[in-house]
Amino acid sequence: VPSNCQRDFHLLAFDPDGDDVRCRYGNTSLSECNRCTPPSVLKLSSSCSLSFSPSSVNDQGLYAVQLVMEDFPKQTITLIQADMVWAITTNIPLSKLPVQFVLKVDPSVPSCTEGLYLPKFLPPTPANRAELYTSVNHTLEINIRAEAKVSMISELLLSGPYNINQTTSGTGRFILRWTPSQREDGENHPICFVVQAVLGSTKYHSELRCLTVSVGNEPSSNATATPETPTTSPATTTETTAASNQIVVGLRVRVSSLSPLTDNIRKTVIQQLKDELERQGTPLNFTLSFVGSVTGRYNPQRPAAST
Repeated sequence: VPSNCQRDFHLLAFDPDGDDVRCRYGNTSLSECNRCTPPSVLKLSSSCSLSFSPSSVNDQGLYAVQLVMEDFPKQTITLIQADMVWAITTNIPLSKLPVQFVLKVDPSVPSCTEGLYLPKFLPPTPANRAELYTSVNHTLEINIRAEAKVSMISELLLSGPYNINQTTSGTGRFILRWTPSQREDGENHPICFVVQAVLGSTKYHSELRCLTVSVGNEPSSNATATPETPTTSPATTTETTAASNQIVVGLRVRVSSLSPLTDNIRKTVIQQLKDELERQGTPLNFTLSFVGSVTGRYNPQRPAAST
């Protein structure tokens, strides 16, 4: 992290049972680490977020971050084993896990604005702490996009399942593919990544993003989508189910043209709409088409035709 930039690190805190997950610094008296000195340049919240505030040149260097992640019940629970009974309150952790890594504070960067020197994520990159679902022997595809106008994006630094596959489809465009096996059914797997850019010998990192992939059935729900259509065409309703993963969405669009709306103009408009929807995060494998239109006859003295 550059020494002159405010950065927040929202660590992935996930519990499949829905327990309350909290973070704290390690405690020497509990033998959780040896010299559990919290880094002076970081502030930790119980919700597992770390905040780095701009510091002086003297603070540059390496810092050991030694955390403990714990899960707490959201209400008092009773545990029974043989002839023993325990009452666990909301202040008693059920389990704990060490989280340890190194933070490097680099020299200052000319600008802290993301997208210049520091890479900036673009849609359809999943949001931090997003939860995705896939099934056994089904390939999950995750598209990641980033830009940096001054530095040059060089690679994606990734942590995830051992058999995850990474490919590049252009500068700042990465695709992750993972096919879980039968032995991973019912499991939850974290995937974390940052984009690295370079300028000369200097390296710049994007924010850290982590997501959880659950292997198994996605929470079932039936969806009904009704596309909007002009009055010249009968309205239709398309039912979809979670099994098909297909959703129909209707958009009402007005397109104006000083010339007749030819097929070429329509194709151009559709492509522009698709590009904008993809930029806003719409999955790449969607189909877009006009389902109805009201077209005015071309006349230079009349308002432009529309659809």
